[in-house]
Amino acid sequence: MHRRLATLVLPLTALAACAAPSPRPSTRTVVETGVATARLAPLQDDGGGSSGGWHGSFSGHIGGRVLDDEMYWEPLEDQLALGLEIETRPDSFPLGLEFGLLAGVSQESDYQNSGVDLVSYIGEFYAGPRLTASLGRSVRPYVGGGVTLMSVTAEGEAAGPFGGTITVDDSDSAVGGYAHGGLQIDVADGFHIGADVRGVFGTDVTLFNTDGDADYVQVTLLLGGNW
Repeated sequence: MHRRLATLVLPLTALAACAAPSPRPSTRTVVETGVATARLAPLQDDGGGSSGGWHGSFSGHIGGRVLDDEMYWEPLEDQLALGLEIETRPDSFPLGLEFGLLAGVSQESDYQNSGVDLVSYIGEFYAGPRLTASLGRSVRPYVGGGVTLMSVTAEGEAAGPFGGTITVDDSDSAVGGYAHGGLQIDVADGFHIGADVRGVFGTDVTLFNTDGDADYVQVTLLLGGNW
């Protein structure tokens, strides 16, 4: 009889032990677990996860350019170049977007002692994809390219025979492609310097009933901020 009761009691005891509720964690245990999880989360994200955000930069450009069709633009083929560019990309992916504004200006006073002042102006809006790499924490080489929309103007001005001035000008618009590459170097928290080399190709313009193009090669220094 005792043997049979023992046979019944042992399984029941094991079953009761399995069914018994586990002790609830204390408030301190819950808080400590939450703090540990919060500390580990950034480390896990750095190991390959994505925060899902975007970052980028804005840069002011200053430099010079040479128009390819020198015979067409002479003596205004060398222009001062100024611009503003914005680029943005996902946190965990090197391919992003860029867009910007550029202006090129050249002036020749009293051309060949003729009393004629000449001016050329090219304004641009451009956009396209951009690929950015990272060399360490502060150096970012990049390449980009896309489509540029250009407004081109040439102007001549001279003194009139009876006083005042005589001005003649003509303008045209053009669509072309561009490609560029450069380097950004962080010099302070949120700021960078760098350099950029750019080329524009495939444009066609007509000024004063003469056909030419507004293709160019440009080199600029840049200064800007990051976010």
